[in-house]
Amino acid sequence: MAAEDVKPVLPPPRPDRASTLVSDFRSFHDDQVIPQTRLNDYLSWLIASARCVETGTPDEAAARAIFDETSALVERFGVKPEHVGGRVMLAFPSELVASAQLDPAAPYPETLTTLGRSGYGDTLDLRMRAYGRRVSSFLDEAYPASEVDDMPDDIVHVTCAGYLAPNPIERMIANRRWPTVVTNSYHMGCYGAFPAVPIANGVLSSSGTTLAGIKRRVDIVHTEFVSLHTELFDYSAGNIITMTLFGDGFIRYSLSPEPRAAANTGGLRLRAAQELIVPESADEMTWDLGPHAFHMYLSARVPLFIRDHVAAVVDSLAHQVGVTREQLVDSAVFAIHPGGPRIVQLVAEQLGLHDSQLLHSREVLRRRGNMSSATVPYIWKAISEDDGIAAGTPIVSLAFGPGLTATGLLMEKVGSTSPGTS
Repeated sequence: MAAEDVKPVLPPPRPDRASTLVSDFRSFHDDQVIPQTRLNDYLSWLIASARCVETGTPDEAAARAIFDETSALVERFGVKPEHVGGRVMLAFPSELVASAQLDPAAPYPETLTTLGRSGYGDTLDLRMRAYGRRVSSFLDEAYPASEVDDMPDDIVHVTCAGYLAPNPIERMIANRRWPTVVTNSYHMGCYGAFPAVPIANGVLSSSGTTLAGIKRRVDIVHTEFVSLHTELFDYSAGNIITMTLFGDGFIRYSLSPEPRAAANTGGLRLRAAQELIVPESADEMTWDLGPHAFHMYLSARVPLFIRDHVAAVVDSLAHQVGVTREQLVDSAVFAIHPGGPRIVQLVAEQLGLHDSQLLHSREVLRRRGNMSSATVPYIWKAISEDDGIAAGTPIVSLAFGPGLTATGLLMEKVGSTSPGTS
């Protein structure tokens, strides 16, 4: 939405309440995106290799027949490159994906140690060790030694990809002797950022709501190493969709009392939040632990539940700031968690949205795929850096996850920021 098209609709924040700014978005591994076309071909080869291992490594002709059948399944059910152009898949080293010959008769690639040497792959405990190593490496980039004196007061850690106690963030805090407090916000899937922001805001305000408050900054850190849970032996339609839709997302950002932010700092001002659990929907979407990996289940009825409840979430956000849904929808840019192209389109149709309001939701899906809880923060980052979105523009964020849980956040654009990537 062009800046000149925006007519500010949100009333100013109440003067008796401190405003919170969400800003300083820093994403990582952006240089490791693998094109979707290559990934789909590579996954076809990996799945076929796993099937060959499971059936006792057949002769070359049988292996090629398995590869052809597997490729047809991925072509039929896999997410197409026109919807997802590429993803970060750290379980598959990008240099290995680029150089692999994809020979149907070639042996199973032993370099993929986190996925094991059979279709079932490593057990969950070994995958969690791999998660710990990857997150520890990420933290060295996210909090470099050069910024050791700029520590946050608190960190809210969001993930649905790995559980360790103590986790790598807690180990980092202990090793650096920081007084930072860590709060873990786990296993909520694609809507994980939505409770994390109010949690961080509550932590920030717990020391006072004025400039005399002690806390100056609470960071939120997402560590979604989703590719770690790839299950090559399962070549069902649902798992093929999962393997070709989801990617890894690592991002950090900060919440701070707005008067404390630098005068030229842009970001998103937090205005309202809403969360509801949809009745009679508990079995429609699940994210469970299995012996080898985490398992996702998504029923065909999920889009119908989203269609029937998304308007109620937007109504609540509008009511909290004293405007109508129509006023909010007409003036807002939307950050919709792109669980897939159909979800974005369905929400757009239900709310009557224009393509210009969904630009970054679709673009993040195209560039990075579904990164679980990290996806919407990537959209927030893009919105905060887009000079074409004017200050004062409402930003309506929506996401859905197990429960079924429908969540919404209302923010307001404040200036713009310089890109921060690694």
